[in-house]
Amino acid sequence: MRSQLPVALSDVLDVGTGTGLVARIVAALGHHVTAIDMAAGMLKVARERTALDHLDVHFLLGDAVSPPFAPASFDVVISRS
Repeated sequence: MRSQLPVALSDVLDVGTGTGLVARIVAALGHHVTAIDMAAGMLKVARERTALDHLDVHFLLGDAVSPPFAPASFDVVISRS
């Protein structure tokens, strides 16, 4: 994962985060992570797991097809699936 990300700390959007696995990995590397998913239940699990790991990820309800952000809001956009 590290080799796929910029060396400099970046603003990263994880689209379709699910339980937040990739978001947590990227946050643990020091990047600023925002993660979206359409399933409120998945976001609840993601928030709980992220809190247990003492990581800072901003989770939002959002659609991958039409994310609630202006163009060029992030340095990197990732999606696991």
